[in-house]
Amino acid sequence: TEIQSKILGPNAVTDDVPEKARASITDLADDFVEHMKTDIAKCLEQLFHVSHNLKCKGGTFDYDLLTIIFNQICRLIEKI
Repeated sequence: TEIQSKILGPNAVTDDVPEKARASITDLADDFVEHMKTDIAKCLEQLFHVSHNLKCKGGTFDYDLLTIIFNQICRLIEKI
């Protein structure tokens, strides 16, 4: 039956499951910082692209305040 499979089968919960889980989490933790840096860089790239487009459109359609704001956002992202 299904219950017997969970108790005795290949996916049975045994005493080594918590240790295997800890090892898996440790492996993932090692990669976390690199994944985080990559994700942040992608977000900043997208934010820069959108800000740059809005800055240009603000200038085109005489929305000077938006042009100033989005220009500052672009400069801030460049510094980062």
